[in-house]
Amino acid sequence: MWIDQFMSNQTPVALSLVDELICLVLLTGLLLLTFSREKTEDEWIQRVRLESLQWAVLVNSLLLMAFIIEAHGTPFLSVMVYNMFTPLLIFVARFYYVLHLKPLFSKN
Repeated sequence: MWIDQFMSNQTPVALSLVDELICLVLLTGLLLLTFSREKTEDEWIQRVRLESLQWAVLVNSLLLMAFIIEAHGTPFLSVMVYNMFTPLLIFVARFYYVLHLKPLFSKN
């Protein structure tokens, strides 16, 4: 019966909320970085945003398909946990690469 779980003499298990806290901070930071406006928000930046979003969805879907084929059992859960972060990470990486680093390389 379910009441036996509350009346048992077992010692409570210590919970570590570090993983959850890291995930929340990472997601919050990535969302703030993703949706923050640039100083000059013009058509080119909007186009780069859209293309970066399309790249992020495409690359994330391809990676997810590959990992679904390869991962079985318990590692599959890890793949799905990491999958929460990959679209935002890919978007941020490509957006800031095209926005800031690519113009520096093309000037040379």
